[in-house]
Amino acid sequence: MSLTLEQLFPQHRPEGEAVATALDSHAVVQALSLAVADHPIILLRMMYPATDANTHRSRDELTEVLHRHGLHQVASLIEEESPYLMFTSAEHAHLTLVEIRRYSAAIAVHLYYRGLAGVEAETRLRADARAPADGHFKPFD
Repeated sequence: MSLTLEQLFPQHRPEGEAVATALDSHAVVQALSLAVADHPIILLRMMYPATDANTHRSRDELTEVLHRHGLHQVASLIEEESPYLMFTSAEHAHLTLVEIRRYSAAIAVHLYYRGLAGVEAETRLRADARAPADGHFKPFD
């Protein structure tokens, strides 16, 4: 699929003598998600607050849960405060998203998937994470 500049960055509309458009990271990540929409790439944009004792405990609890799920690399990336996490497994991305929301009210996370963001991306990811590979549905959550 070949995308145009207008499809990737609809807010980019230089007028008159303007030679530049301001973009924020949301626009860039959403454009990347759209550009790779044919591939199973899930992007989580992570925003970590200034660390205080409560935030630190919350993050420790989250990483402990991720380790129990076997998501050791994800736990390490969160401990390192990585700003973006990229997954190729809908199941792993969905599980990580669910656990972040369950165990860390302090960490804000934005989901980008198949050119979608927000509720639409989450609905699609949830469906893809639960889609049976062998024809048998399995419980999740």
